[in-house]
Amino acid sequence: MKSMKIASAAMLAMVGLGFAASPASAATGTTKEGTATVTFKQGDDFQLESVPSFAFLTTVTPGEYSINATNLTGKSIEVYRNYKLGMMSNSKNKVHVTISDLRYDTNKTVAVGKFSIGGKSLVGTGASKLLYTDKEITDGVTGKANYYNKAITSAGIGFSSTAVGVDDTLTATITYTAVAASTPN
Repeated sequence: MKSMKIASAAMLAMVGLGFAASPASAATGTTKEGTATVTFKQGDDFQLESVPSFAFLTTVTPGEYSINATNLTGKSIEVYRNYKLGMMSNSKNKVHVTISDLRYDTNKTVAVGKFSIGGKSLVGTGASKLLYTDKEITDGVTGKANYYNKAITSAGIGFSSTAVGVDDTLTATITYTAVAASTPN
């Protein structure tokens, strides 16, 4: 009987060691890999990234003012397009411009009679007018770049006032808006 107890104890010890070693050996050597895929799709995004401001300088001559902008170096309209060149050749998007009244002395205003950018007459106060089509902004551009710059080579403003004086500073807000092609010019 004593030999049977020793044999049983030995058997239990071997079984116990076998169970302890089994989980560790089953986990070794198992490796799996997955992938990460990034796909760039075409979109209809047409966003204004940067737009210019202008400075006009003149002397006081009561009456009609027609002034050209000074220091146009580096002035441009930058547009981001989320689609390939040639895909939107029908000028789907446009940039419109609106200018507010000129303001000065806290609560005084002067209506803008004429406003132009890049030789395009944009009318005056409150009128929303086409500045550039998508095609005009991207003309001559090649490659896959999505950022396009349209250099501004001229800007002018015209208004009438007998009330402004030396050292007055008149300020207007120019609003540039990216719009869909269905928007009238």
